[in-house]
Order: sequence, then C-alpha cells, then structure tokens
Amino acid sequence: MAKEETRSVITTLPHKVIVDILARVPRCYYPTLSLVSKHFRSVVGSPDVYARRSLLRGYTEHSRDVVV
Repeated sequence: MAKEETRSVITTLPHKVIVDILARVPRCYYPTLSLVSKHFRSVVGSPDVYARRSLLRGYTEHSRDVVV
C-alpha cells in the first residue's frame, strides 16, 4: 500500500473508532502513536481517550507518579 493510501485509510476511520482503539492501548505507547499523524497526536492527547479508558475496566493499567 502506498504511503498516501495509508494516510487516507487512517484518516477515514471515525473519531469514535480511533478513540476506542487507542483507549485499549497501554499509555506507554502513546508517544509512539502520536507520531503516526497530526490527527492521531490530537486524539492521543484528547480527554476523549482518557474518558473512554476509565470506562474500560480491564484495559486500564495502574501507574505510580513520582515527584522528585
């Protein structure tokens, strides 16, 4: 598949589908996913993904924040 075709496939996914997929991906991969496209970058950083993650009980991972 050509690079241009790949971009069009990614951008044709409905926003809700992208949010639902990203909500199931561990957060440690979000920096990499944000490099896919500007659209993905905005979705990864949006409150929609985190709201959806909170609704998915088996897919959220626990994290510990350390303040130095």
